Amino acid sequence: MRIETVKFEIDATACHHIADPVQSPYKKVLVVPIITTPDAAIYSKAKIEKAQQRYAIIKPLLGDRGNLSAIKKIALKRGISIATLYRWLKIYDTYGTAIALLGKVRTGGKGTSRLTPEQDSVIDAVISKIVPQDTKIIIKKIIERIQSEFAIQNITPPHPNTIRNRINAFYKNRLQESQKIIGT
Repeated sequence: MRIETVKFEIDATACHHIADPVQSPYKKVLVVPIITTPDAAIYSKAKIEKAQQRYAIIKPLLGDRGNLSAIKKIALKRGISIATLYRWLKIYDTYGTAIALLGKVRTGGKGTSRLTPEQDSVIDAVISKIVPQDTKIIIKKIIERIQSEFAIQNITPPHPNTIRNRINAFYKNRLQESQKIIGT
C-alpha cells in the first residue's frame, strides 16, 4: 500500500460559513493523503488470481451487506470465517479494487534482509576490516564504528540490534569455517 499526498488550492472566499468569511487575498493549500492500491505489476499471476477468487467470493455480498444469512451461507460453503468475509468487504470498500484483496506484502523475516545494498556493503566492509585485526574487540565498539561510517557516508544506519545480529552471524560463519578446516 502506498500513501501519496495531493495538494488542492482552495480559494479562501469560496468557504461559506454561517457568518461571512474573512476576506483574505491568499489561497489556502490543503494537503490530503490518498491511499492507493498495491500495483498489480509487482505480483505474480497466481497472487492476482487469488485476489480475483476472493473478489468472486464477496461479489454477491456487495449489494446485500446486511443479510447475515447470506454471509453465513457463503462462509460455510467456502470454508471461510465470517470475520474474514467482513475483512475482505472492508478492504474492498476502502480501495475499491479486487487487487487490494491480496493482503499485505511481507518483507523481511528470518533469513531475509531489509537493508539496502549500501547498508549491507558498509556493514560487511567494516566488520571484515575490524574483526580479523582485533579478536578481543567489544561488539559495542564495532557498532559505534559502523554507525560512524554510516554518518560519514550520509546513509541512514540500521538499528544497533541489526548490526549486532550481523556481527554474530559473521562470528558464527567464521567458527564454522574453522571447524571445517580442523575437521570437527
